[in-house]
Amino acid sequence: MLYEDFLSDFNISIENNDLISANNALMKELGNILVRKKQDFVDLLNESGISASINDSDLKLVNSFVNNVSSNRKLMLGASLLSQMHNKQMNFDGEEELSNEGVKNGYLVMKNYFINEDYSNASAEVIGAIARGESNAPPFGDDKKGSDQSFSWRNDATRWLALQCEATEIPGKSYSTTDVKTYGPTFKVPNQTVYNDISLTFICNNEFSERKLFDAWLESIRSPKTNNFRFAKGESGSGYMTQLKIIQYDDFVKQIYSVELMDAYPTGISSQQLSWSDDNLHRLTVQFSYHKYRTIYDGKLDGNEIAAAIGGSLGARVIEEVQNAFTGLFNR
Repeated sequence: MLYEDFLSDFNISIENNDLISANNALMKELGNILVRKKQDFVDLLNESGISASINDSDLKLVNSFVNNVSSNRKLMLGASLLSQMHNKQMNFDGEEELSNEGVKNGYLVMKNYFINEDYSNASAEVIGAIARGESNAPPFGDDKKGSDQSFSWRNDATRWLALQCEATEIPGKSYSTTDVKTYGPTFKVPNQTVYNDISLTFICNNEFSERKLFDAWLESIRSPKTNNFRFAKGESGSGYMTQLKIIQYDDFVKQIYSVELMDAYPTGISSQQLSWSDDNLHRLTVQFSYHKYRTIYDGKLDGNEIAAAIGGSLGARVIEEVQNAFTGLFNR
């Protein structure tokens, strides 16, 4: 079984007549099949009359599925059958048994979703287990058995994006204030924390995978077909928000400071210039917004060094106060 809770989530959604959640569970399982059993996914496309190769990138295979599923009933049925084949249950005789009812329900769910509903977010859902780096989806989980270790987006896309990220910034924050006057001069009182948006710049690979991924992410926020914005935090991990961690290292590649952006999502991608005269690498700048961030303090203050820099007993008293203040922060 690739997605441990697939049958449970799928069957409960069917019982509750929640076809969107049922389709989300089915797409997540297909994403996991693409991760661990890529050849099965390739065979699914080929047997449905769609040209595909094991050497194709994951994003190309996903796009082949999404672009054809609404008009290819054989692909729908095959996808439902494939998901059930990887989730056979034991019968009373101790033998694995394929659920014909599950195959039928999967086909009807996809037919309803891809034909009768807007499905422009399907690409983001299928690659969700890959692009978002979910903890229960290989290779981000502990079980990597049977996975192809050659590079593709399934071999830890989050780490690859971290390596491709050429530049970013540690975000700032400030307080908005209100002027208050009781008696005498006015004074300012903080009333709200303001967090600054940040930009991340990525070096693009030969397949332009970074651009394709963020295009799909933006389309998962607002459907280009209906122009409707989607829920930021959907069920079964289908929302478009995530956590981003920005780390500052010292000269010995030791993490000394980091911030984690909570509920982050891209708000825009910059244009990319094309020119025959420019032989530099393509770079993609992505703007991110987020709800807030938390600071992660690693290591301890070097009190002796700071005191020596300040000098004398004054330095000792200052550093003692600073250490006490930070101890209070860490113990909160």
